Amino acid sequence: MAKTLVNYNLGPAGTPQEVKDLRKSSYDLHNELGFPVMFKHRWTAKDAANGLTSPCPLHDDLYAGRDSEWDKICFGTGYVGGYADGQVVYVTIQDTQEAQIKIGPTGILTMDMHPALTAPWLPKMADGDLIILVEFDSNEWTVIDEEERYILRDVAPISMRGPGWGRQKGTLLNRQTISQQSALDKLPSTHPLYRVPIVFDYSTVPDDPTPPFAPEPPGPDQAQQSMVSVVVHMHGIEDTTQEQEFPGTEVMTQRTVRMFGTSSEHGSHIIF
Repeated sequence: MAKTLVNYNLGPAGTPQEVKDLRKSSYDLHNELGFPVMFKHRWTAKDAANGLTSPCPLHDDLYAGRDSEWDKICFGTGYVGGYADGQVVYVTIQDTQEAQIKIGPTGILTMDMHPALTAPWLPKMADGDLIILVEFDSNEWTVIDEEERYILRDVAPISMRGPGWGRQKGTLLNRQTISQQSALDKLPSTHPLYRVPIVFDYSTVPDDPTPPFAPEPPGPDQAQQSMVSVVVHMHGIEDTTQEQEFPGTEVMTQRTVRMFGTSSEHGSHIIF
């Protein structure tokens, strides 16, 4: 069961009444002329800092550059769950916002059409968020079937000037968001983002995971060796012990030299 936007949220206390009226009109317009879709916000570093998600446990600095490998925990986003759980949002989708000319493999020019989306001012949308077209049960917000998926691109608020509007270092002040608009990039049916669930099962997150792309440790018959060159400042400490056997005058002296070094580049201590 997905979380739905049941009540109109028109803004915090102190929001100008005309802004509230426009926001409510936007909600009414989308509910009347639009249709419900499933919206999934893509997790970001800001969400992790706010405690909404956590960094992907399958990421390891040793494998930096390879954490884009697909996985069932973070879905290539770098954060657990990949996306927030789905929300039902009423939107309108136009046939096209822009047309791009693309050159196909055979050199044929084709028009690549990108539909456009408009939505109420909440939930706040951003580039990279996911829109899923679904079929709902007639009586409840239960998903019966899933259809196409889209990625939001070039998300922009539709806003008006609020009281005290002005500029500060080229930035517009006190802009009141009324609704949102975005371009939509349709995902092919074979795209891995079709595996992202509407509601993520957090019980699947391993407690002590190993990156799926990490090599298996070698067995006893598969010993591996490697050589590393390190510039080290060497130091030696000499331990001297003497032993004397009786009867007789023979004296045995044993010297042990312990060597250790410090790598100036990495600050690592190396003992030999």
